Amino acid sequence: MMGVFMMSKRSPISLEVKLRVVKRCLQNETNPGYEVKQLGVDRLTVTDWIRKYKADGYEGLKVSRKCKVYSKDLRLAAIMDVLSGNHSIREATKKYHISDKSVLTGWISKYTSGKERKPTRKGKDYLS
Repeated sequence: MMGVFMMSKRSPISLEVKLRVVKRCLQNETNPGYEVKQLGVDRLTVTDWIRKYKADGYEGLKVSRKCKVYSKDLRLAAIMDVLSGNHSIREATKKYHISDKSVLTGWISKYTSGKERKPTRKGKDYLS
């Protein structure tokens, strides 16, 4: 079967393999559980690929070389949805098209620690 192609710590699986796996899962030729075992990745990795592909197509599977910018309102809405119990972290990540659940957990951690919001070097107000 397919091997793991090491490219970087952030994306150990090649774009071609991700695309092939996602398409096979969407066409019901395989399932995420089977692919996880074949690729040796975290159990939620393949479902994240499918979510990103459904949201953004081929571009959603690419590893971004730059940070995605999220508005203050979006960040706050996602945080409140999780803290209020309306959505799980995974559900809010999907709802707000956040690149990864670790991004949202970082925002929540900073928000709940009481750190003040500080402007960035560009003068934009971000949750810090």
